[in-house]
Amino acid sequence: MEQRTEKVCTKCGKILQEDENFCSNCGTPAPQPQSAQSSQNENAQPPEQKKSGFKMLLIILVVILGGAMLCCLFGDSEDTEPTEQVQVETEEPVESSALDLYQTLRENSNISFYITKKATTFLKDHDGLFPVQSQEEIPADLVDTSITYKHIIKNDSKYGDKLMVLSNVEVSQIFEQSMGDGKYITQLNLTDENFDRYWVFYDGTLDNVFEDDYIDVVGLPLSSGSYENVMKGSTEVIVLAGAYVVPGNTLGSFTAPAPAATADAQPAVQQSGYLSLSEAETKNINLFLSNFSETDFMYFDRNDYTREDLILFAVRHNVLNTSKVVGFSEKEDGIKAEDLHKTVQKFFGISLDYPTLENAPETVYGINYDYNQSMYCWDFGLTDTLQIDRVTNLETVQMNENGEYVIDATIYYVPPELVGDGAYVNVWYRGGYNAEPVAKVSARIVPNGNFYVLRHYEITEWY
Repeated sequence: MEQRTEKVCTKCGKILQEDENFCSNCGTPAPQPQSAQSSQNENAQPPEQKKSGFKMLLIILVVILGGAMLCCLFGDSEDTEPTEQVQVETEEPVESSALDLYQTLRENSNISFYITKKATTFLKDHDGLFPVQSQEEIPADLVDTSITYKHIIKNDSKYGDKLMVLSNVEVSQIFEQSMGDGKYITQLNLTDENFDRYWVFYDGTLDNVFEDDYIDVVGLPLSSGSYENVMKGSTEVIVLAGAYVVPGNTLGSFTAPAPAATADAQPAVQQSGYLSLSEAETKNINLFLSNFSETDFMYFDRNDYTREDLILFAVRHNVLNTSKVVGFSEKEDGIKAEDLHKTVQKFFGISLDYPTLENAPETVYGINYDYNQSMYCWDFGLTDTLQIDRVTNLETVQMNENGEYVIDATIYYVPPELVGDGAYVNVWYRGGYNAEPVAKVSARIVPNGNFYVLRHYEITEWY
């Protein structure tokens, strides 16, 4: 249907006749007429243009798909000319320093700790020590074997300029944390014989170390620290950067160069004939002997002992000092024979045979051996009254012709208010605890790495 056209004056708005070329009202030239349909569609895209755009889009898609098919068919051909690619320069990965690594761990670990100024300097100056593959790579003058847990807990800012040694500590936890690019950090939660705890970060993996193993560690004390335990409380630890880790009691000694040093050097001897030991070694001997006094051990001689006494000691020791004891049944506790035998080997240097139905006693001081499970088991009542309430204080030490330490010592009773809080270990320093003497002890021990092996133990006098 044809649309009517009309002219409207662009100045005064008068409707003009079709044949008028000028406005009869104001004289303004008349505009050219437009149809209503043309006016509505002046901004619309013509159907021909839309169709043309669609065709163009379809052609582009066909070209792209065709090119992709050609690449698939001929892209791997040796005769195909390689396309020029833009070369993007990438920086070679920069190997992080030991200090960078431990600062990163400090910021991201669940362990709360810092890095002392002395430890920061040591990490900068001795980057290559973390870790090493052999003890020979560690200069002896960088190691101080007298540093202990109590030193660092007291004032950690004084330490970090020397490596310390952890001897025969138990691996309570171990896990590997991926750092990306195939690198791992091994974290170890360690416990010593005094229940003091250490947290070690080791750059790399320790493929032959597992939970419940005993290891020796050389590491740099970074600071004291803490972590939240399962009881939602805080457990204090010494945090170390691991330098060297080996199985327990296999680490050699560190001997710093000294003008008068000789291979046969013996501990300093006072004029009285008694040995003058360092504070650190005195403490280690006291700790070793306290393992026997706290378990009510009475007598042992290397040439005169019973299997039963060794088993009883090992059970009591593990009840008091380790987490290896398990609930064997509703009425019994138990420990794996392997773990019990390790305890005997550690303290007495004696390897126990596994029991057999033919030669083993059915019951040893109320301790039964389960042949199916290879475990020693006992009723709850056998050990539920045990307490860590007796410690041993070294009095005098001599050395005999067999290289044994010949010791006289006193067993002290620890007041109940000190039992269990860790303070009992300081009783032998005789200050403020008013510990009560219980008995006199005569003993012979031999050094075994940084631990000891018992040769003789006897209560000689009761108070």
